[in-house]
Amino acid sequence: MKRRIALAILSSIFLFNCSSDDDDGSVDFPVELVGTWSSSAFSRTNCTASGDNATCDTAGCMTLTFSSNGGYSGSYPEVVLQGTATGDASGLKLCVPDNGCTDVSYTLVSGTLSANWIDSEDGCSYTVTMTKQ
Repeated sequence: MKRRIALAILSSIFLFNCSSDDDDGSVDFPVELVGTWSSSAFSRTNCTASGDNATCDTAGCMTLTFSSNGGYSGSYPEVVLQGTATGDASGLKLCVPDNGCTDVSYTLVSGTLSANWIDSEDGCSYTVTMTKQ
C-alpha cells in the first residue's frame, strides 16, 4: 500500500505506459530527474484512516533515485520503493510490478522538485519537496 504512494511520488501523472514502446529501446523519462533526490518536506493528508496522516520536515524522510532507463528505487518511513517510471515535463507514472501505477504531478524549479499524488489504495494525498543529492 505504501509502495504505491511512493511510486506515485515521483510519481502522479499521466498518460504513459509503464514500459517503453519506442523502437530504439529508450524510455520516455525527463533527463533532469535522473539521479538521487532527498526530501526536505513530506506530508500524507486526507487519509481514509485519520491515523495514517503524517508529516516529516526532517531532511531525507524520503529518498528516490531515478535511472535513465526508467527504473527507480527509494524509501520513506518503513517503505521500500522500486519499480519503473515514465513521464514528461509535467508528470510521471510510477509503476510497481503486480501492483499498478500511480500518476504523480510535479514541478522542477531551480533544482527543487515538488510532487504530489493521491494513492488509490489508502486515499491519502501526498506532497513532497525534494532536492538532488
